[in-house]
Amino acid sequence: MKLRLVIIGVKHTKEYDIDFKRDLQFGLEWENELKEILCNDKIEVKTDKRWSGTGNIAIEIESRGKPSGLSVTKSDYWAFILWQKKERPNIILIPIDRLRTITHYFQSKKKVVMGGDANTSKLVLVPLEVINDYNTQIEIQEMVHAKYSEEDR
Repeated sequence: MKLRLVIIGVKHTKEYDIDFKRDLQFGLEWENELKEILCNDKIEVKTDKRWSGTGNIAIEIESRGKPSGLSVTKSDYWAFILWQKKERPNIILIPIDRLRTITHYFQSKKKVVMGGDANTSKLVLVPLEVINDYNTQIEIQEMVHAKYSEEDR
């Protein structure tokens, strides 16, 4: 292996071994975490067929005048299956508490539409870029929590 690394211009060092071992350990820990989530936690799974055309994920919060979807789920995680014709879909997994905060934020911004069967479901539209961007999610969580903290004073 050393010879091959030298040929392609990678210097094999003890520091590299240490980083590799540490990175491998970190990777294995999170592989096990994902296994635990998939095997032991409750996951709400929703498929979105329109995301590629709208750039949004639709999250149901009410149907036929009653709380539904995200409003009532007992799940720990929400999985978005981003369906696209003739392609293997991407799947995004997000903790329910974070998704509720993000959805509440976009609901307060009036990003709500009616849809579903016979347009009887209230859906909050969340930009896919927010679902994919952890830093934006954290910023929204902090804004929402700060707002509630101010209201409690």
